[in-house]
Amino acid sequence: MIMKLEVFIIKKIKTLELWGCIFTIILGTLFHFAYEAINQWRPLAFFFPINESVWEHLKMSFWPFIFFGIIEAFILKSRISNIIVSKTFGIYTSIVLIVGVHYLYRSIVGHPVVVADIILFITSIIIGYLVSYRVLIKKHLSTSLKLLSYFLILMLAFMIIYFTYYPPDFFLFISGS
Repeated sequence: MIMKLEVFIIKKIKTLELWGCIFTIILGTLFHFAYEAINQWRPLAFFFPINESVWEHLKMSFWPFIFFGIIEAFILKSRISNIIVSKTFGIYTSIVLIVGVHYLYRSIVGHPVVVADIILFITSIIIGYLVSYRVLIKKHLSTSLKLLSYFLILMLAFMIIYFTYYPPDFFLFISGS
């Protein structure tokens, strides 16, 4: 009986992660155009890319990933205790891939390529959800790792919000870089 329950939960998690991946890609894509759609309303600027900088485009991955993580937490309820850890690993994987691969190909090609950035966005979300899934099915994760995950997510959320309104003079925050 326990084995069947475990298999059922793992299948449910696989299905949820697949839907999360689709959700994040679609919502993230919509986020790209949302700031213009809300007439550049500054109070909501921290959710949507407000310019063409790499940093601003990380919001397309971060917020949808967070939103689906909240949905997933409600669906899985108390059956899974490492949702925050799995989402943290998934989000950071996605973001590191976006930044790293963007600047890697950019150093080779010399300029941004829209098609490459779209493929990179989709691929980084898929890989982020694969990592999230692998962490989510782990049986026991330490409390300290869970606490660290909360800290890392809150820190990144704070940085995204703060740097939307006060971007530093750094290449990652320059539009079109």
